[in-house]
Amino acid sequence: MADIQLRAAQATSAAAIQQAIDSLGPAGGCVILPEMDLVLDRAIQLRSGVTLVGQGRRTILRHAPGRVYPFSGYHNYGMHDAPLEFTDGLAPGMTVTMRDRVRGGFYETFARITWVEQGWVGLDRGLHSDYRQDEEPFLATSFPLIYAENARNVAVRSLTLDGNRTQQPVGIGACRGAALYLIGTDGFTVEDVHEADFAGEGLGFQMCAHGEIRDCRFVGNAGNGYHPGAGSTGVLFEHCESQNNELAGFFFCVRANHITVRGCSFVENRVAGVSVGTRDCYNLVEDCDMVGNEGPGLLLRPNVRPVEVHSCVFRGCR
Repeated sequence: MADIQLRAAQATSAAAIQQAIDSLGPAGGCVILPEMDLVLDRAIQLRSGVTLVGQGRRTILRHAPGRVYPFSGYHNYGMHDAPLEFTDGLAPGMTVTMRDRVRGGFYETFARITWVEQGWVGLDRGLHSDYRQDEEPFLATSFPLIYAENARNVAVRSLTLDGNRTQQPVGIGACRGAALYLIGTDGFTVEDVHEADFAGEGLGFQMCAHGEIRDCRFVGNAGNGYHPGAGSTGVLFEHCESQNNELAGFFFCVRANHITVRGCSFVENRVAGVSVGTRDCYNLVEDCDMVGNEGPGLLLRPNVRPVEVHSCVFRGCR
């Protein structure tokens, strides 16, 4: 595996960083970012076997100000394009989200633009839903700062992420994104990442397995601080902090199982310190602080059999 150490003159855009990652090929390797303060107009995607490393608090990746592009008409599930009222400022390679004013969740589409023509953009995947004109569908330049999709053995270390929340007219939903987001990924490590002010979740993952998150801090987000998502298992959180998020500090999503949370702090969040719900079983939370939240330190969300919470252990927490 190769190491690529980028100089400041080389790491001038998200596209340049992506090119370095992609150049590693299937063997993977490490991309080392310099000290810098960079505004991203698109997400940085990790490939299998790739580690992205910065210089701690001296490497800052910021979300560019967002824009909203209304659909110009109805468009249906599976289409690899979208009709827009205007396309100013959009370019191939940018990452965007699409949804309507009625539904979110997995009805939302996160995609990369492949082409731009008058009134249309091409997408690298099909739309995840029908979007009806009377439900006000739109495309927004909302995206994870860093993400991995259907990857294996990826890592992010020693980076600072700024979601630039006040400059986002809309965010990305919790199922399709977060400031740092993974989906369908097996084997991941996140260490020494400090993140703030994302218009959505801080760190989120869906259908992932075998991960370690250590010595991280996710604060001031519009959603939850940490969101181990649906169908995820075998993940360790250790010595992490979450503070001043609009929802929970730590949110166990549907069927987040066999997750250990140790020595972490979830304080001064709006809804709860830790939130547990449907099929969140066989989890261990120990030696954690859940104090000063506007809601309960530990919130057990309503659920019914046969998808009730069971076999979770909380010990040594405050």
